[in-house]
Amino acid sequence: MGTHDICPFYGKNDDYCDVGCEYISPYDVNMIVQYCSGRHVQCIKYMELADRFRGELRRRAMSERELELLNRIEELERHTWRNSSILRSVAMVSFTA
Repeated sequence: MGTHDICPFYGKNDDYCDVGCEYISPYDVNMIVQYCSGRHVQCIKYMELADRFRGELRRRAMSERELELLNRIEELERHTWRNSSILRSVAMVSFTA
């Protein structure tokens, strides 16, 4: 089992998943054996966290070049949104004038 088989939320902190943080109860041991090491995609908590932190998971799996391109795309999307917002404002003013 390589490190890629371990849940990316395992042992982070209570904001993510409390399994593997601080005191490990018998329930935690069962969860670690059942899901955290190899089958985390079947874990309900993982599914919830993956949905909430989708961008973080995507970024973790990307190379530096892919991250650079994603950041550029996000920057362009922000500019596009800003420009379209300005255009909508101009259109509203021109229609009301």
